[in-house]
Amino acid sequence: MTTTVVTANHELKAAIKREDSHILIKGTLAKRLKVLARIKGPVLVDHTMGTSAAGAALAVGAGIPVVVAITLIITIGVVVIVAILKDYNVKLKVGDDRELVLDRKQGE
Repeated sequence: MTTTVVTANHELKAAIKREDSHILIKGTLAKRLKVLARIKGPVLVDHTMGTSAAGAALAVGAGIPVVVAITLIITIGVVVIVAILKDYNVKLKVGDDRELVLDRKQGE
């Protein structure tokens, strides 16, 4: 399995668009996105929602403040978050540096 390593928003968006099966997010971007690993159940976030509505839905699902969720949405966009939550399993990898691992769900 090939691993795509990303450190910037545009790299993550490109990897999601290509439907890469294994994505390793490093650096500052991983730090910003680590809240996605806390989401355990379905989150009703849709790409047609406005930033505030999507932020509120994401905040409830992740158990984070709405302002944190809105900041995340502004950083990477609703479409990317929806794709991550729908198509990938998200794991926080803790070691020397925090990294986020996205594995594409089987059968997708």
